[in-house]
Amino acid sequence: MMAKFQRDLAEQYGSEAGSEMLAAAEAAAEVGARVELIDTDAATTFTRMMKAMSLREKVLMAVGVVMALFTRKSTVEKELDRFTSDEDGFMAEIQKAYPSVVKVLIDERNDFMANKLRGISVSSPTTVAVLGDGHVSGMTRAISEFAEVQTFRLNDLQNISKDPRNSEATMSFVVSGEGKT
Repeated sequence: MMAKFQRDLAEQYGSEAGSEMLAAAEAAAEVGARVELIDTDAATTFTRMMKAMSLREKVLMAVGVVMALFTRKSTVEKELDRFTSDEDGFMAEIQKAYPSVVKVLIDERNDFMANKLRGISVSSPTTVAVLGDGHVSGMTRAISEFAEVQTFRLNDLQNISKDPRNSEATMSFVVSGEGKT
């Protein structure tokens, strides 16, 4: 049901679910970069999340999914604007409503991905990670413990005038968002 919602949302915005990852893989191939998949297995993560969720969280999520089927594009855009204008406040609201979901979907995955990137950074002096917006703050904190971090949002990349490969950073995040690639 969640995968269908993600596909429907992407279709509503004229993109395809996972298109940011395909674009990143294509860009890596163009410059001869190695591609590493650093995230946890989706099925395992979903199962862990469902087991960790309280009944209250499950009911809230079910209601949210049903309501999302009737959500207009303008409403989604307003929520995205609200997220980008106050990411910490937005995530605090999500944490309050869905503590188990945030723990499994965000916090545990951030730790897992940061550890994978730590291992990759040993052999790769410059690394680019493509992440969802909800992971940026946590991953930036985790990665900055062992690497210099430079973050680019999708909007930044669309306007960037210099080649990010010439950056002084040893770890960069390229973040997809707003339903576009």
